[in-house]
Amino acid sequence: MANILILEDNPETAFQLASMLETAGHDTIWCRDAAEAFAAYDRDSCDLIIADVFVRKGRKSEPEGLTFIGKTAILEKNAPNKTPIIAISGVGHKEYNPYVLANARSFGAQFTLEKPITESTLFETVAQALRLDET
Repeated sequence: MANILILEDNPETAFQLASMLETAGHDTIWCRDAAEAFAAYDRDSCDLIIADVFVRKGRKSEPEGLTFIGKTAILEKNAPNKTPIIAISGVGHKEYNPYVLANARSFGAQFTLEKPITESTLFETVAQALRLDET
């Protein structure tokens, strides 16, 4: 199965995602911020990235996920096998913009999901992303 990096600042959401993915046989690496995600990306072999667009820093949410997605896409620009990226975002916070997931696609994410994420939607999107990685 796949090794999946999860960039998510909310421990409850990260636990839910990791639990669903691990139940399906995947290994997960949880990163709370972009700095941790870059370190894990450099250190570990990842088959897939799931990145929250907004990551809380102190009291404010910042678009660290977008930065991570964009920099990862740049790093892999000429790579023969790019790591697929699923961008996630919730509509429940004040920074939410209906175009944020479209922006994530323009930064390099191949797939997007709105929170809350159901198990079936997660599994379907992960399967599509991993098939993309095989091509």
